[in-house]
Amino acid sequence: MDRGPSDEIGGSYRLQDCVHESGAVLVEVGTTNKTHLSDYATALSENTGAILRVNPSNYRIVGFVEAVPVAELVKLKQRRPVLVIDDLGCGALIDLERFGLPHEPTVPESVAAGADVVCFSGDKLIGGPQAGIIVGKKDLIEKIRKHPLTRMLRVCKLTEAALQATLRLFLHPGSLLDANPTLRMAAVPLRDLKRKATTMKRRIEEGPGCLEVRVVKAESAMGGGSMPAVALESVALAVRSGTVPPDRLLALLRRNTPPIIARIKEGDVVLDVRTLLCGEERSVIEALRRIHGSGPARPEE
Repeated sequence: MDRGPSDEIGGSYRLQDCVHESGAVLVEVGTTNKTHLSDYATALSENTGAILRVNPSNYRIVGFVEAVPVAELVKLKQRRPVLVIDDLGCGALIDLERFGLPHEPTVPESVAAGADVVCFSGDKLIGGPQAGIIVGKKDLIEKIRKHPLTRMLRVCKLTEAALQATLRLFLHPGSLLDANPTLRMAAVPLRDLKRKATTMKRRIEEGPGCLEVRVVKAESAMGGGSMPAVALESVALAVRSGTVPPDRLLALLRRNTPPIIARIKEGDVVLDVRTLLCGEERSVIEALRRIHGSGPARPEE
């Protein structure tokens, strides 16, 4: 295992601890910032059962950095019959560069490179329910399926149904953005966000009240465990009340039906417009007007 990705993610989870619990002996290769193919080759022995590559999904090492692609690791199988396991973490199924985002290793790329087993998340970049997915060579998947721990750790049928429905969306690339909220939010052009924010600002301020609303620049994050150090340029509404303190306004929005989740920055209650699905603007406008007794919002034009 490359020494660089020996990290800790949410819930104090450490992959290296899981490896130790399995009874396997983990041998780290390379250094924190640079690992070469020769490091893996030197570490191979008659006791080596698998080569584990872990994608740094929730952090980045920048600067003087080098890592070994999966395709290069697969070449080591010619020296010794070992498995190549690729843990992709956030689990991109498609190339995110089409949305103007940095490239993230995809599951199809790993499979095509010859990895024997590929592990990734069902939520994060896929946008499905929280789950872990394993794909790979048929015989290896069958061994995993028959292992006693599989029955103990398997997800419920509701998770399976939600995951299946989400994965089916990727079979139709032409309609993927319309059907997948996670990718649709990431792909919204900045000009559309500005137009939406400006319209919301005008409608919030139409009725009497003590609300000051500004359209401001913002940055959206793809998620805590995916695309680290990548910020999406976005647009937000900065709301300030002359009668309701920001913490009180934030609490009232969260208690709204449906709840509206915002944050406080420099005395403003900030709502990132990128996170609103189509039609949810109305709920925000109505909630803010109701808090200040300004009456219901008009239907969207």
